[in-house]
Amino acid sequence: MSGLLQYNSFNQYLTKNYFENSDLSILLTISTYAPMVLMILFVPKLAAKFGKKELSVSGLALATLSSVSLCLIGPNEQLRTHPAPFFIINFGVGAGYCFLSILTWAIVTDVIDYQENVTGIKNESAIYAVYTFARKAGQTIADSVGLQLLYKYAGYDPETKVIGYIPGVGDRIYKMITRGMTIAYAITFIMFLIYPLNKKNLVKLHEELMEKRAEGTKQTVTQDKTGQINARQSE
Repeated sequence: MSGLLQYNSFNQYLTKNYFENSDLSILLTISTYAPMVLMILFVPKLAAKFGKKELSVSGLALATLSSVSLCLIGPNEQLRTHPAPFFIINFGVGAGYCFLSILTWAIVTDVIDYQENVTGIKNESAIYAVYTFARKAGQTIADSVGLQLLYKYAGYDPETKVIGYIPGVGDRIYKMITRGMTIAYAITFIMFLIYPLNKKNLVKLHEELMEKRAEGTKQTVTQDKTGQINARQSE
């Protein structure tokens, strides 16, 4: 998902060389992130009621379907000159993604608890390190793949300074961006379907973890008392 956000940086070519108006990049950014601003106060309550996985899966389904819709409505001349439907549907993409975006760090915390429950060792640093590496790797891959698609598939010339529709190139940029979004959201949707920590399993996980922590505390206290008794006896 971090890679997809990085991939979105290529939207500037979409507004410049497909919609013929680089100023539309601001509107594109707003239509993508406005849902996050609107929902940030409600997502924690919704997650508590329905579950973080459940909310993320529903949102990713919406983002995937909206991305598919963007693929199906264009590119064509009518959309290029009247782009309102594109931005409306893109708002749906942002609305779907905002749930996962807001809940990401809470989900990482659940994974830390899961690891502790399975192994008996709480290792936040290792999990956060892997998570951070995955984010950086996603951004790097998105940049690399995006540039290759832009130059080799879309046929964009980095030396050109043209702001306007480039026949053929503009259409391929549209396909590159919308298909890339669709693939990324679809893969993430499937991954979250497989992800096991739904609301029911998290309740069970936290109950087991609390029992293990309580048992571990009792054992520590017992060991401390035994150690103190042995020390006194040796004196």
